[in-house]
Amino acid sequence: MGSSKNKQIVATLEIGDTVKIIDVKTIKPLHLFATFEDGSVKIYDVNIAIKRHEDFIDLITIPHLFEQVQVDCGGAGVSWNDYIDLASEEIYQNGIPIEKAEEYLINAIHAKI
Repeated sequence: MGSSKNKQIVATLEIGDTVKIIDVKTIKPLHLFATFEDGSVKIYDVNIAIKRHEDFIDLITIPHLFEQVQVDCGGAGVSWNDYIDLASEEIYQNGIPIEKAEEYLINAIHAKI
């Protein structure tokens, strides 16, 4: 299992900017479908987090953990357990806007084949 330190990936927005997540769903392979309070919807590739922080590998190695993602209280991010979470800013800044997501996901699926 992951280390006891909480690993949170945070991207930098302009000071004072916080975009809250209101809903999150999982999409295979290892993608999140996140809806934000401003109405935007983004697809986030969790492989980005897996490459940056070793604790995120648990999302692959522990059966069904990935599907247990939840929006954190207040919408400041999403989490899977006490060790693995993502800030809403990371998903917002590095996610693919839904308008471009279909092409992105098709390419990602074909790359795995």
